[in-house]
Amino acid sequence: MKKLLTLLNIIFIQSGIYLIAKVVPKDKNLMVFGSSLGHHFADNTKYLYLYIHQLNGENSKKIVWITKNKDLDIYLKSINLPSEYLYSFKGILYTIRASKVFITHNVDDINGALIGGAEIIQLWHGCPLRKIGVHGEWFTTGFKGKLKVLFYSIFHFSYYMRCDKLIAFSDMEKIIFKEAFSFSFRDKKIEENILTLGQPRNDVLSQDYVFDKKIFPELEKLENYKIQYKKIISWLPTHRLQLNKTIIDIMDESNFDLVALDSFCKKNNILFVIKAHFLELHLVDHLIKNSTNIITYEIADPYPLLHFTDILITDYSSVFFDFLVTDKPIIFAPFDFDEYEKTSRFYYEYNNVTPGVKCNGWECIMNQLSLLTNNIDDYKGERKKFIDEIKLIKRDNCKIIYNYYL
Repeated sequence: MKKLLTLLNIIFIQSGIYLIAKVVPKDKNLMVFGSSLGHHFADNTKYLYLYIHQLNGENSKKIVWITKNKDLDIYLKSINLPSEYLYSFKGILYTIRASKVFITHNVDDINGALIGGAEIIQLWHGCPLRKIGVHGEWFTTGFKGKLKVLFYSIFHFSYYMRCDKLIAFSDMEKIIFKEAFSFSFRDKKIEENILTLGQPRNDVLSQDYVFDKKIFPELEKLENYKIQYKKIISWLPTHRLQLNKTIIDIMDESNFDLVALDSFCKKNNILFVIKAHFLELHLVDHLIKNSTNIITYEIADPYPLLHFTDILITDYSSVFFDFLVTDKPIIFAPFDFDEYEKTSRFYYEYNNVTPGVKCNGWECIMNQLSLLTNNIDDYKGERKKFIDEIKLIKRDNCKIIYNYYL
């Protein structure tokens, strides 16, 4: 029933809004930005948006953040950053008149129908290991696949991965995107529409990145952590929606020993930070409330945290590609690899694209942390070789995109 209502909404309501939006005259200087399905001020669009405002100051008033989160809209306005709540008169007006739209996840970062007629620039949110889009969660074969292709060929505005230009951060990512986004471009010019210009969010990982404390209220805490602790270790596990698992399930299945880890961290003056996916931010709070050296990080944007992180622990998250630009150690923790691989086909052989030790339990992780906290890093050369192979753009990503595209 829910799927039927969605289809009827697209056919009879959204298509009408799209046609209206398409004929509304566009303001060539007006650009709107969105992210995280409209809920958070985060990811690649955040850093490109901030770069433009810092570069042009008052002259960038028509660079507007669009959000579905009223509190976020109020906050951004309070720090003098142009923002509008999507479901307000001004939010709709700005969106429908924008000539360019910048997103990171899909058209619902703003609204697929309201951005009709605008140029959509998809900055995406990282290089995927598992298959996404076409031949990932979206098949074009079989009766259902052909039916979906027909439907979205007619109502292409509602296709969640629709865009006009797509930004990649390496040659390797561009190869992946050619398959995943092969149904995204109306003009079918896949190769020409994927531009290797870098990820704006990676600029924040540079040690000389200048944070504005007004925009990053978390900065004071992070700076204090850096002074207080010998090392900051951040664990960013992948969201396992397709397995119907949460971060709690992963901790249980991998025999996560909170007491042992906390004791280890206290003894070695380490701060262990758990950063869950933004859809699971509050699930771990009650578990670590009595810990001394383990905390959760509940801010949706992890990149200021990663700026101060000394060692990253992750599994299948594309965040490790970003962290490579720091030349700091990465521990891979694919606890449920066999199960994950069955439901998430990879673009590449996992071991060939993950330059770091692989741990199948927390005992292995703590052993590796013991080595790394004593500056014994056996994978430094492997990381450098991998970075060179994929031609990773390390810095000035915002500048490159701005100069090329804007």
